[in-house]
Amino acid sequence: TLSLVAVQLAAQSYSARVIDVYKNNPDMWILLSIYIVVIFYGLGLLKVIDIGVAGINMELAIFAVYFLGFFAFVCLIPYILKTLDLLKPSVLIKISAEKITKDNVLKALNDYEIVDEIDPVQPIIDIINSALGKNDYETIRNGLKVITNSTISILEEAHFESGEEDKFARYIIDAIQNIAIFAIKKENENSTLSVVINLGTIGIKAIKQELETATQETAKALGNVGTKAAEQKQEAAAREAVKTLGNIGAEAIVQELKTATREAAKALGNVGTKAAEQKQEVTMQEAAKALGNIGTEAIVQNDPYSAEEAAKALESIGTKAAENEPEYIANETVEELKKIGEKAAEQKVKEVADQAVRALKNVGRKSVNQELQWLAVQTVEALGNVGIKAAEQELKGVPFSALLALEIIGKKAVEKEFEWLAVETAIELGKVGTKAAEKGFDRLVREAKRILNELCKKFKEKKWNYVEILKALQSIDFAEE
Repeated sequence: TLSLVAVQLAAQSYSARVIDVYKNNPDMWILLSIYIVVIFYGLGLLKVIDIGVAGINMELAIFAVYFLGFFAFVCLIPYILKTLDLLKPSVLIKISAEKITKDNVLKALNDYEIVDEIDPVQPIIDIINSALGKNDYETIRNGLKVITNSTISILEEAHFESGEEDKFARYIIDAIQNIAIFAIKKENENSTLSVVINLGTIGIKAIKQELETATQETAKALGNVGTKAAEQKQEAAAREAVKTLGNIGAEAIVQELKTATREAAKALGNVGTKAAEQKQEVTMQEAAKALGNIGTEAIVQNDPYSAEEAAKALESIGTKAAENEPEYIANETVEELKKIGEKAAEQKVKEVADQAVRALKNVGRKSVNQELQWLAVQTVEALGNVGIKAAEQELKGVPFSALLALEIIGKKAVEKEFEWLAVETAIELGKVGTKAAEKGFDRLVREAKRILNELCKKFKEKKWNYVEILKALQSIDFAEE
């Protein structure tokens, strides 16, 4: 009766799958065996007590019945204590975790007909989800810790055949991600933070084992969780996701896990963009800094595709920030794009430098449209710096793109009657044109002069002071001589 009540309570509180824990508990079967022996021994003795049986000492036999009965009752004490322990979620989680092995997980994934019966992770997930409904943070934390530790042990010790890593990583990480999504819906930010931390632990271990798929899936999950947390205004969880993604991206670069690095950059862009939309300034800034670090380090490590992804992510954050944030916050993305562009030009990685210029152009154009003149000025200066650095390294296409970007922003500035911005654009055009003249890039020089002359006409129409334009043109002429 005690066993059945305990099973019923556990099944109602956590999951019907914990019935297997009680069914496989040897204590119950040992106690049942003791009672069967005692009962049948007693019944047999009652049958022969009047007639007696040769060779049996009845007094000793009756004493044995009393002793066995007493022993059976005494056995109830440790059994009750053990059964009460089994009602604790931590004990159920620990026992269930013993079944989490690579072979058991893959078997469950490959056997679609009975997957629910043999899935070793699902009982723990059910316990965690039940605890989320009750805000039982300790059980949630214990469950996540057990899944994480089991996963890390498998990643460290198991040998994966072709395709097995993909299946295993996707299933485990998706399961953990779903816990976070449920926690976010329940507005349980502490639990969401725990999920992020545990995902980060798995991601770092996967990087050390050079398991690219596992790292990639972890980064994707962290991006989804961070984005959802930012959307639901759980900024602490979103910020932790950004921090964790930054660490994963940095470690993945060192281990040359290029696909995982790009996924981390993309995920950071998604979280940062959502944070900008929700006006979560700290999260957005940290995402921009992490992307800047990933982008510059990827260039050094000869991974241009990851650097391009970082620049695209920064562009997304910057344009969204220009729509929703104070311009001094959005400036962080401009600074990081400038770093990536300058580093790319320095290392002569033309594709990345071009991407940085395109991103800066779009952020600058959005800034002007939103009438954020100070941010637009910062963007113009960044374009000038990247263009000059590219000209120094003789990446002809990049300074040309920078000139065209400056032309677009300059024309927009005149349309909006932002005289300060238009003057700063002319100054940067002069700097890029001068450097082009020093390097003997005639086509670039002609382009710079053309843009400056057109700006000068517009300044005259607006009756603005065009002294800076004349200075820029003179500087270019002097450099040509």
